[in-house]
Amino acid sequence: TAILAHHLHHHLQANNSLTPHTFGYRANHSATHIQSHLHQLLHKSHIWDVPLTIATTDIKAAFGNMPHSASHESLTAAQAPPHLANALLKLVTHNSTNYLFQGSSSPTVHLNRGVLQGDAASALLFALTLDHILRRRGRT
Repeated sequence: TAILAHHLHHHLQANNSLTPHTFGYRANHSATHIQSHLHQLLHKSHIWDVPLTIATTDIKAAFGNMPHSASHESLTAAQAPPHLANALLKLVTHNSTNYLFQGSSSPTVHLNRGVLQGDAASALLFALTLDHILRRRGRT
């Protein structure tokens, strides 16, 4: 999925499909850069004696609860090439697991929603989907 994620990322950048506020998936927008910018904001607000308010949001279990249909919608909205979108969705949506405990295997559990944490494409798909949802929400 790393190669597919790379191609998707290239397409999204070429078509300006990610908003400027989508950090972590473009050059010079990593978590380290964000932390550095926040540190500079705090420092400058102190020097200039200007109040600064920072709010954060954490969506509980967001990675595991995202419907696969939302990933499909966001890839379509971003005009991702169909062959690329279909390949990514097949890898993300057709997963199952089972557990082995004391030599006994559990029944198969089908993963019908969410993105796989740690997968090369998951963070980008999650950001793209969340960005799409927020854009759509902003229009209503």
